[in-house]
Amino acid sequence: MGAALYRRPRPARSGHDRLYSLQDANWNVTAFVDTLGDAQERFAYQPYGESLELDLDFTAYYGSDLAWSVRLTGRKVDLDTGLQINRNRYLHLQLGCWTTRDPIGYIDGLNIYSYCNSNPPTILDPTGLIW
Repeated sequence: MGAALYRRPRPARSGHDRLYSLQDANWNVTAFVDTLGDAQERFAYQPYGESLELDLDFTAYYGSDLAWSVRLTGRKVDLDTGLQINRNRYLHLQLGCWTTRDPIGYIDGLNIYSYCNSNPPTILDPTGLIW
């Protein structure tokens, strides 16, 4: 497959079956494009990472056609539970907190379940051990 990140069976919307993911500066997957560069699906995110699928005209719809699991900060999301896997801990995207306590304890604050010190738009925690 080379550099393609996703291959879907034909027929595709544009007749092409190879798609590439586009990411922003925080590694959030923002769109899928085909080999011609035409967007096939777009994503927007809530502050704590819950994804919103967008159609080609940026209207919201539910249920991605692609069942792609890599989303916020380039991390995998369990599509059945909605939990994001950040190497060492699971992030509950709807609640905006970790599902397990911070292994380093209370060093960085009183909330041992807090994600990114409650400031996810400006802070990243790819491992689950930083904040």
